[in-house]
Amino acid sequence: MQDPELQIEARAVIARTYYNNSDYLAARDILEADFGRGNKVSDLLAGSLLWAAVLWALGHTPAEIMNRADRLLQAGERLARASPEDAAGILASTRERWDTMQSLVLALAGEFSDHNSAADGPTDPESSPANGTRTAFLLCLEAERLLTQGKPLSAHAVLSKALTAVAPDDDESDFVVDFVLVRSAAAAIHAGDWRWAENLVAESAVRSGPGMISFGAGVHADRGIILLYQGRAAESLNALSAALEAFRLADPQHLFSVTAAMAFAAAAEVGARDKAAQFLADYESATTNLSHYARALSAMAVIYGKARLGSYPGAAAELSALGRPDPTVNTAGLELDALAFCLALGDHGAAARLLELAPGLEGRRAAAISAYAGAIMTDQAADHLEAAKSCEDAELWGFAALAYDAASHCYRVVGDTLRERVASTHRKRCLARADKPAGQEAAEPDETLSILTRRERDIVGLAVQGLSDRQIATDLHVSVRTVEGHLYRSYAKLGVKGRDELPEIAEG
Repeated sequence: MQDPELQIEARAVIARTYYNNSDYLAARDILEADFGRGNKVSDLLAGSLLWAAVLWALGHTPAEIMNRADRLLQAGERLARASPEDAAGILASTRERWDTMQSLVLALAGEFSDHNSAADGPTDPESSPANGTRTAFLLCLEAERLLTQGKPLSAHAVLSKALTAVAPDDDESDFVVDFVLVRSAAAAIHAGDWRWAENLVAESAVRSGPGMISFGAGVHADRGIILLYQGRAAESLNALSAALEAFRLADPQHLFSVTAAMAFAAAAEVGARDKAAQFLADYESATTNLSHYARALSAMAVIYGKARLGSYPGAAAELSALGRPDPTVNTAGLELDALAFCLALGDHGAAARLLELAPGLEGRRAAAISAYAGAIMTDQAADHLEAAKSCEDAELWGFAALAYDAASHCYRVVGDTLRERVASTHRKRCLARADKPAGQEAAEPDETLSILTRRERDIVGLAVQGLSDRQIATDLHVSVRTVEGHLYRSYAKLGVKGRDELPEIAEG
């Protein structure tokens, strides 16, 4: 690029390439040399948002970045003095970009408690059309606040507005879209809408082409975290391992630390100590800044992993402190994550606090874990079974297995060996679903129904599907009376009162 008027913009593009390859020092050297220089407004603005993101990645605080960003305002004043006829426009443009940079670094840090404009200011794109990019960052900041409060569905609605706010002709619109999409995936994961989360980034990558190639690792990372939350640690470990290898080459959205922490937890879950040690070292050596939420979540995953690897008596207390760092601030979403880890570790003392938070939480993941907490408090077999079904519906196989185990214990206490066996079989089924590596999902025989004859199993299976006695009789070419007889004998063998209780035993 020989044209002097285009060289600053060209260098900003080169810096973006270094940034995408996680070479933040090289990106900083290029951008720092040009920041606040140039003889026209477009030169002053070129790469300025990336400059702020690079400084954040290198460990600078929002306050430090914005103090250094004052050079942009000073440069605007210099240009305004040189062109008094355009002074108002020059000053407005540079001030607007400074404000946008501030919104960006606050969104990167998740410092919603220190910046009220996200909650109280004009975050609706329709109310602030002049600067869609700044609006998008403010909405991301608002979404972070909602996610921290345990409202991922509300956060998703806000992030949808953020995507529509991004101006397609903005010189850094790709950077902003990436920024919003990563946060949208996080909201989907914490809501427990696994398919939405898996499809969101993958579809965006396909739609956007080579410009979004960095999302390949993001897809693996999202899937790995989903699998870990579901209790499918072996599959999670494979996905997170793949994501980490890709992030070593390029990590434009700063996902390496979170992914390493989750990979450590997954490796610890399956007892892969060597891999766990490697991932823990990766996490501890990572230097990129994280938002408050991501930093706390990563620390929780590491504590959970350490507890899984061996005796860690302080795990519950540390998790609780991370989930509720300031009792005067609503961090119910963080608390949900902390308490879920506690419950998975067998700390039933977390149940009472989770039930206090439950009314304000959103998403089926929170609802299912809260149901499990409620069953812990009542310790009734029927409640444990209901909680297990809720967890299965939410595809939280680890929690479903814990609930079935609790139900089995309740039946054992009262000497109901048949129901104990049924609950225990369901527990094994959920554990098998959780532990199956990818490609090994073949169903195992259900021991619960082994006490039935083949004809009884056939009839029970059709009854569970919702067929009436007459429909079953027609399908099997037998009389209605024969169907009724087989069902009554099945009820007696399975210890249930009627057809309505059969799904509890025969589903899956």
